Amino acid sequence: MECASKDDFLGAMHYLYGAMLVLIDEKQLVSLNLSRTNGEIEEMVRQKGREEVQESFHQCNVMFEDVFYRKNEADPADFEDFRTRYYELKKVLC
Repeated sequence: MECASKDDFLGAMHYLYGAMLVLIDEKQLVSLNLSRTNGEIEEMVRQKGREEVQESFHQCNVMFEDVFYRKNEADPADFEDFRTRYYELKKVLC
């Protein structure tokens, strides 16, 4: 991940969040639309996803919103935790 290698951990998390949205779109849990909020997307996942998918997406969403909107910065630990959660979500989706 280029952003992480340049110590842009917030950018790297943003990239992974986008990849996560594409993944849930490909699994037909949501239909991507740039006007939807993260909360609206999470509600769609709640309606269509299995319980483990719902929980995994929720954890990713909460962490992303905390780092991206509240702190507006990320450190290596934030990125590693988010990346781990992203791969957990990917595993339960595949």
